Amino acid sequence: MKQDNRAVWAFFLLAFGFSWIVGGLMIARRFGWIDIHPGIHYLMGVGPAAAALIVTVWRDDREGLADLGSRVLRFDRTWSFWALAFSPLLLAVVAAAIAILMTSEQVDLELLGTVDYLGAIGVPLSIGLWMMTFGFGEEIGWRGFAQHRLQQRFGPTGAALVIGVIWGLWHLPAFFYREGYLALGIGGFFGFLFSITAGSILLAWVYNRTDHSILAVAIWHALFDFTTVSPALPDLVAIVSSILVVVAAVLILALSKRTDRDKEQDVVPQFS
Repeated sequence: MKQDNRAVWAFFLLAFGFSWIVGGLMIARRFGWIDIHPGIHYLMGVGPAAAALIVTVWRDDREGLADLGSRVLRFDRTWSFWALAFSPLLLAVVAAAIAILMTSEQVDLELLGTVDYLGAIGVPLSIGLWMMTFGFGEEIGWRGFAQHRLQQRFGPTGAALVIGVIWGLWHLPAFFYREGYLALGIGGFFGFLFSITAGSILLAWVYNRTDHSILAVAIWHALFDFTTVSPALPDLVAIVSSILVVVAAVLILALSKRTDRDKEQDVVPQFS
């Protein structure tokens, strides 16, 4: 089937629209213009999934919806699948070790189940929250919809680069209300944009290596967020983890050049 540019553009517009409405409410709350529970912040993460589902129903009917749904919980029993999905835990251990060696901060496991805006809700609920919002909520859209379609036109790496920049811009409202993002400033935003584009390359690689499993990238994304923003770990963990992601992305790009990064086996069918 032919390339459907309208579907992709509609997805991006809806993803931004849904998420930026939530981001706008959080910004208004920060300035005291409205009084709402800050926990709505987590609804920002489901914008891409909502957009993907709406556009899929609009453009692809049952065929496309069935295809998207088949990839949401796709998994296999091989060790490599689960190793890739849970690799952020290893990333966090390495990053925490480096952070502890470089600073005087220590790990406080009692805070592991504490999340922004909701407080101490426990580790299972914390991981579940990240999984359903910024895990599935984002990955059904960014990888399950956008990467899945755009890589047929631009190749896996080209699509990941395009999505990475757009994905970074999607986070822009957070730089006006979240404390950690506010501290970065304008210069920090461009550094964030660079690192999240690297993350897009890594997640595209995980997505394709796991036979287009949205579950795998959702687990990866949720665990990365859970570990990098947790108050239980040193502040430097987020920075070190991001650097390690950039290193991984560079290695993936180097490997792609050696093995013909746009091989036919990496190109997937799309629905229009």
